[in-house]
Amino acid sequence: MYAGTPRRHTGDEVAENYWNMVDRRDRVETVLGDPQLFAAYEELVCLGLAAVFPPPFTGELPKPENERDRNLQLVSAFHVRSFLVAKGEMEEALAPLNTIVRELGGNPDLPLYGGNLDAIYPSPPLR
Repeated sequence: MYAGTPRRHTGDEVAENYWNMVDRRDRVETVLGDPQLFAAYEELVCLGLAAVFPPPFTGELPKPENERDRNLQLVSAFHVRSFLVAKGEMEEALAPLNTIVRELGGNPDLPLYGGNLDAIYPSPPLR
């Protein structure tokens, strides 16, 4: 279960969280990253369309059947992009990914490539 307000952690906070996991040999109480972003990518992993690590697509993505599928692929592509940028691979590695994004109707200059997490995982109505 995830509860809380998402925010980007500073490098010192991330280091402290990992140190506490090692020092206490206990689970971390802070989620580092957006769990929905990882969940979207993991759906493609379960379908055999992406590798667990490193996170590339394993082949050509199928044509999305609906808006949820399109958003799932855009958000997953953004996850792959984040990995490539963290590795220091820029223009050469991002060019094919940007082509995929444009074919999906996304925009490589937008966060999540223009994908919408709420279209993938809609929030239940408040009662």
